[in-house]
Amino acid sequence: MKLYKALIITVAVAVLAVLAAFAAFPTAVTSAAATEISYVHIIRLFFPVVGTTPDYEWVLSKDTYYYFLKDDLEGVSRAMPGAGAVWYKLGIGSELDEKLPANWQNDEDMPLFEEGRMYRFETLLKADPGYVFADAVSFEITCSNLVTVNGHAKKNGDGTLSVFADFGPLDASNVVKEFAVTGVTEPVAGQYPDFNWNVEPSDKCNTNAFLPPSMSWSESTDGGKTFSLMPEDSEPGYRPFKAGNVYKVTVYAGTKNGYYFCEGTTATVNGKPAEINVRGIDGYGACDASYTFGEPKSATPAKEITNITIENVLFPFVGGEPRYDWKLAEDTAKCCDRIMPGAGSIWYRLAIGQEEDLELPTNWENEADAPYFEAGRMYRLKTILEPKQGYEFADSVTVEVKDVHGQKVSGYALKNPNGTLVVMVDFDTAEAGNTAAPETDATPEATSDATQNSGKTEKPTAGPDGPESGKSLIKVAAIAVAVVVGILLCAVCVLLGILIGKKKK
Repeated sequence: MKLYKALIITVAVAVLAVLAAFAAFPTAVTSAAATEISYVHIIRLFFPVVGTTPDYEWVLSKDTYYYFLKDDLEGVSRAMPGAGAVWYKLGIGSELDEKLPANWQNDEDMPLFEEGRMYRFETLLKADPGYVFADAVSFEITCSNLVTVNGHAKKNGDGTLSVFADFGPLDASNVVKEFAVTGVTEPVAGQYPDFNWNVEPSDKCNTNAFLPPSMSWSESTDGGKTFSLMPEDSEPGYRPFKAGNVYKVTVYAGTKNGYYFCEGTTATVNGKPAEINVRGIDGYGACDASYTFGEPKSATPAKEITNITIENVLFPFVGGEPRYDWKLAEDTAKCCDRIMPGAGSIWYRLAIGQEEDLELPTNWENEADAPYFEAGRMYRLKTILEPKQGYEFADSVTVEVKDVHGQKVSGYALKNPNGTLVVMVDFDTAEAGNTAAPETDATPEATSDATQNSGKTEKPTAGPDGPESGKSLIKVAAIAVAVVVGILLCAVCVLLGILIGKKKK
């Protein structure tokens, strides 16, 4: 009787073990059936360009040609909060990597990519339910200008995937820093607006840009406070410029493939400083530049300006600093203005032999940067003048320059196609015996919150949710089933032996 009880208990335990093994088996099967992700593709990331800000509007995609701009990489989700990625400026030498801010309030805090530096894009991805990252994952980025960058992927212990790619060192050859509009016909009372213009650099910019028209004229009847768009030459209402009104021209332009505008791009219209608005179409690929001409010129012949007198110029002397507080003589001040920005003129130290001319700074903070006139060197003062309403420069203009004591020297002038006049006068300080005591000032050092990022890739080990754990579960379940089946067979054999023995008795 005791033997029967023992056999019944043994069989019951074996059955329970079998049931437990089969209860665990679906989990092992599910883990083993998880789809492996071996390729990650990011698209629409704006390739770093000197003078632009970091881009975070990238997309995960399985579509190489990305017809649909949405996150559709099956089985993969972004795990990093906020912008979903981090940009680093990589350190040089002992310098630490610097994490660039994704948000800023003040323009001075805006992170701009710098020439000659390396940058890293990094993000964190996770596998969706039913998916798992392979031990080796290939990763690439297709940037918005169709440049493809191979990245690196590192599988983490929790099953997430860290991916990163390096860019640079950046070079500024593909950046448009100065946008020059030429060939705009200035408003003349009674004449109709012209819509022809040119742009430099013509090898990097398109004149027709991305939306027609490429040029527009605006008219103001309240002295320039408000403007309304004027009709084009093919539209009803096309009309001539009217005396007393103020007129503004705006041109729309885009960059050619592979070139970009950047923060700080300057614009000129017919050589005069203009306002520019850089747009984020495909990165920094478009802009509009505007210039207000003021009231239209009179249709009557302009009076010619044949001579220019510049007064109150401090002639260079050894140890002296450049001065910019000169003025136009009373007779010429009535008919022309200096239009060069900043100090209104530039001082140059002229070259010797293969040496290039050196433009002297108009502002400096450190005494070491103060530009003092040196013995044995030639210097040039240069400015640009513009005729006022009703005047124009003659083809040949004489230039006379005076200091505060009435000492005189002669200069020379070159007339530009846009009607402005470049005036220059050269000085020699070789014989100067006077020296002046310089005066100067200082600057702060910038520090940043640095983040160390080694960028090394290591072969990942399988985590608790990875494919290796699924295989081990299957092995455990199979072993358990085999043991239980063995126990059952032994029990049955023992039971049969007992029964046969009893029958023989």
